[in-house]
Amino acid sequence: MNLAYKFKKKTNQELRASGICPEPTELDRLLEEIAERSEASEQSRDEDDNARVKLRKEQEQAKDVRLTAMESLAETKKRTDEDAIKLYGNGEEDQVIFLTPSAGKQPIFIERIVASDTDNDTASVTDRVCERACLMIQSLTLEREQLALWRQERERQEQELHEMRI
Repeated sequence: MNLAYKFKKKTNQELRASGICPEPTELDRLLEEIAERSEASEQSRDEDDNARVKLRKEQEQAKDVRLTAMESLAETKKRTDEDAIKLYGNGEEDQVIFLTPSAGKQPIFIERIVASDTDNDTASVTDRVCERACLMIQSLTLEREQLALWRQERERQEQELHEMRI
């Protein structure tokens, strides 16, 4: 056990046992000062460790951002294509995946055509994919229009509320 720990233990026992506070000696004051400095040192070390970990994490994130910013358009396309294949492809056989861009990070899945589907009738498969893509686009357009109307209504209500407060 270290000296500061023994001093704290002794002081706490004296306080509990007697209920009074004995007059500290010079040795007691010095031991108390050593204990305080030790605690401050440990606390400072912990803060430095936390700052170092945070700095390292920020540096890694900055490096990733720099690498992403410096990659060429072909590399970006390849990376996003690989992400789409991981999300929507099954990787077991030849296939064509139809996706449409979205406002979010991930594209919207439309249809997957597997090699065995094209053996039957390519025209009907193409028609089915086109029809589904059109329906999705119409649905997204309708959803966006409804969202725009909702935003307009909300702005109107906020304006009315603001006018009522004034």
